[in-house]
Amino acid sequence: MNLGEMVDFVCGKTRRASSTAQEKCRGFIANRYAMIYNSALWKDSLYRLEFNVPVTGSATFPNTNALAAAGYFFFPSIVDRVLAIRRDDGIVNVVDPFEVFKTTMDEFEESGTVVNFDLLPAAVAQDLTGTTFSLGADAEEAGMTFIVRGITAAHQRVKLRTLIDAFPKALSQQLILVETFTKPETVNDCALYGGPDGGYPYVTVPAAETRAKPCQRVRFGQAPTATTYFKALIKREILPLEEDEDTPELLNLEPVLLAFGQGDLLQYERQYGKAQALFQEATALLTDYKQGAIVQTAHRERILPDVCEVSGSVNDWMPTKGYI
Repeated sequence: MNLGEMVDFVCGKTRRASSTAQEKCRGFIANRYAMIYNSALWKDSLYRLEFNVPVTGSATFPNTNALAAAGYFFFPSIVDRVLAIRRDDGIVNVVDPFEVFKTTMDEFEESGTVVNFDLLPAAVAQDLTGTTFSLGADAEEAGMTFIVRGITAAHQRVKLRTLIDAFPKALSQQLILVETFTKPETVNDCALYGGPDGGYPYVTVPAAETRAKPCQRVRFGQAPTATTYFKALIKREILPLEEDEDTPELLNLEPVLLAFGQGDLLQYERQYGKAQALFQEATALLTDYKQGAIVQTAHRERILPDVCEVSGSVNDWMPTKGYI
């Protein structure tokens, strides 16, 4: 079922036919879908991404040659979570960031063949030494205020509110890391550039969107000294339900969304008792859906006993695979 069909079903089942009820229902279903998608590592959300880290003049922004030489890499916006990485010719292990500081500090300076990686917080752009970023806009955006949050070369977190009165408009402070970049809806696409006079665009935000999506980052150890090719297992970012013809990426999730949609619509109408009953039904359906997603796909079967803790509580061991 697509979004329009689910809205028709829920509104028909609850006898709410007004345009207001349909619009509310559309938002309820879309938000529930986003919550469910983001709550677990679903099999249908997995994707294998192939990429390379160049060390010559072919890096594409927000990656730069300087970042590549230091072992940093920004993933494309399709990546919601990084799960595993390997080289074409060998294993690349994930390391605990705390362990890096417990070993020799020489690891920060080592280069050669990549042997591990460290997951870093998502960001919009990075410059190792600090640069004066600038905002690219056109005359139609004059008088608008753009907001950039980041970390300065002096390692201070700042929030820079910038009035667009020049094209491009340089930020008031140099930054080594741009954490967020937000703007109002604009007439034209807008960009974050490296350098006070424009230069190269680190990221472009479409006119209808109000924020740049932070990208997942990793730091490789050792930093590669030659162009290296990788494969990564990632969780894809969600494709939201926005138009009536949109369908969920998670296969056969519709019964769960229909139950939650009815409950949300009744709760909106302040029929809390009926809504609670539907929420219980939706929760049970979601539990069954998770179990079915595991049982009905190829997986390793193992017998794992329950473990009684000293406190007397009983917890199952971890499942045999990380995704649902």
